[in-house]
Amino acid sequence: MYEIVRALQSFGGRATKDQVERYILSKYERVFNLPYYQQPVSCGVPRWQHNIAWAKEGAKRRGLVKWPSESGRGIWELTHEGTTPKV
Repeated sequence: MYEIVRALQSFGGRATKDQVERYILSKYERVFNLPYYQQPVSCGVPRWQHNIAWAKEGAKRRGLVKWPSESGRGIWELTHEGTTPKV
């Protein structure tokens, strides 16, 4: 969840889902290239992408990331609380 916040902070608080995924993938590419993380899971997406999506949901529930109704579909944006946490 905090990697989502860090990624968004690096983009100035707002980015597309793809930008966030690429940012996190670049940091954890060695791990995410392992067969376990490449296995397709829900809706056929690789496990690493699925895990990122769940981390984003956790960040939303904690009030760190805005809901799509606020930021727009496919756009991930930090809330005021998300811009200031110590992560």
